Amino acid sequence: MMNISEIERDALAEAFNVALGAASASFADVVQTEVQMSVPRVELLSREQLNARLCELPAEAGQRRIVTIAQDFAAGQQIQTDAVLLMPQQACLDVVRRMLGEHAQAVQDISELEQDALAEIGNIIINSCMGTLADMLGMEFQGSLPQVDSADVEQLVDQLHPGNATLLAEISMTLKASNVSGMVLFLMNVPSLEQLVRHMRVYFGLGEPAVA
Repeated sequence: MMNISEIERDALAEAFNVALGAASASFADVVQTEVQMSVPRVELLSREQLNARLCELPAEAGQRRIVTIAQDFAAGQQIQTDAVLLMPQQACLDVVRRMLGEHAQAVQDISELEQDALAEIGNIIINSCMGTLADMLGMEFQGSLPQVDSADVEQLVDQLHPGNATLLAEISMTLKASNVSGMVLFLMNVPSLEQLVRHMRVYFGLGEPAVA
């Protein structure tokens, strides 16, 4: 698996900090309350390491069901990635009900409305994040529509189909009335990750990496 240096990891963390900061502002408008996001912790994980990290997601009343909101993105042939937002199911539903407000009580088929609202959450957070990254990289990403699914923690890795490299940006979101822990995964092959790191080095003026 590809290695990234500490300075490259710091550059990626700063990039995602900016990108997710823009996303939180848009998200706050939707849920109509202040949203604070922690500085993302960025890690490059193998499949086995990813499985271990996913198993650390908090259980809620003994339930370890996780909602995934996923979109595919590509910048030509240079960078291709699956961007996935993961949040515990109950936390997702709490956020959705805040979004729906009084309409949550007025509709009969709330499950379909929740599905649409979850897709909108992913659309706001992931697309805002990718849009900011695209500006930094000087690229244009083409993205798919968000796909909403859920699975037990133990089934997540098989469901996500990670390749050789998974870039994890772990965040926590704090709403006025509740805390929501979430992860944003970027599932990509090694050539895409190398291109991402190369562009980030250029953006932050880090120069070429030293040759071992």
